[in-house]
Amino acid sequence: ALYLKGSRKLPVEVVAPSLGMIWQVSISSPDRERAFQALEVATLFALRRAVRNGSVWIEHSLSFRGRARLFFTDERWQAESKKHYARLSLPSKA
Repeated sequence: ALYLKGSRKLPVEVVAPSLGMIWQVSISSPDRERAFQALEVATLFALRRAVRNGSVWIEHSLSFRGRARLFFTDERWQAESKKHYARLSLPSKA
């Protein structure tokens, strides 16, 4: 909403505890333009961290690999496990 209004001053009532304590000093600064900039930077850093650790993603991204896609389904493992063990020259049973 602030961008639509063309405002570059962060309202005093805005708090962002999830962005970390290091940013709280800048976000609560009396200079509300500086606070706005700090909130922007803190948000972008948090987004960058979230993208890197996989907690956020773009669903249609070609490089997206959700955690569920990293593992075989039970059915697929039952069907293909012997082939994978053989390829690694491992016994299928310990």
